[in-house]
Amino acid sequence: MANARILGIVAAALIGAAWVFYVAGNAAPSWTGTNGYSNGLWQTCYSGSCTKLDDFLSIDSKLLAARAFMTLACIVTPFAAGCLIFVIVMNKFESLFLWIGKCLSSVSFIFGLIGMATGISYFNSEFSVSPGAAAAVSIVGVILNFIGAIVAGFIRAA
Repeated sequence: MANARILGIVAAALIGAAWVFYVAGNAAPSWTGTNGYSNGLWQTCYSGSCTKLDDFLSIDSKLLAARAFMTLACIVTPFAAGCLIFVIVMNKFESLFLWIGKCLSSVSFIFGLIGMATGISYFNSEFSVSPGAAAAVSIVGVILNFIGAIVAGFIRAA
């Protein structure tokens, strides 16, 4: 039981950290950028002045997919962490919440992976520049979520 509790704490912490990285990657306008010009999933900026991408460019389906999956990752990930935290606090390692937390952590990883990969693919094909800080933050979020989902998978029901 003690091992399950420790694994639950580690998994919830990793998944919670992944959520922070997902939100930062989704919101930051720096998926690509050079010389004061940067692009994000939602806006583009030049010398500190930002414009919504909807008003600036026609929206490509890859960008819409990246937005959708990153937003879904931002929505599902805290629920995964919340279910795992509930299991830890209530000490109910046989409950349905444990299985829901495990499943949601895997689903949030898949959403984050698809959103991150689609976003990087879009910006590399459209602008032929290297990924920026927001793309790197999203990659870190996917890695943390992956490790958290694996750790959650090792939690055994009592």
